[in-house]
Amino acid sequence: MDVQLVTMFGLLFAAVATATGTAVWWLTDPQATMRRLSQVTGTGPVSDRFESVVGDAPSALARRARSVVPKSTCSAAARR
Repeated sequence: MDVQLVTMFGLLFAAVATATGTAVWWLTDPQATMRRLSQVTGTGPVSDRFESVVGDAPSALARRARSVVPKSTCSAAARR
C-alpha cells in the first residue's frame, strides 16, 4: 500500500477514536451527570415518605393477574 493511504487511514482512525472516546467520557462522567440532573430536577424539600408513581390501588385486571402469576419460581416449585 501507498504510505500516504496508510497515513490517511491511520489519522482518520485516530480522529474517530478520539471523538468517540471524548463523547463517551463526557456522557458517562458522574460529576457532569449529577450536575445535569440537579439542574433539571432542582433542589427541593426531601421527604421521608415514598409515593407511588402509578397509584396505590391496583386495578381489577392487576389483581386478577397477580392471582394467576406465581410470585417467584420458588413458590411454583413448592406447589409441585
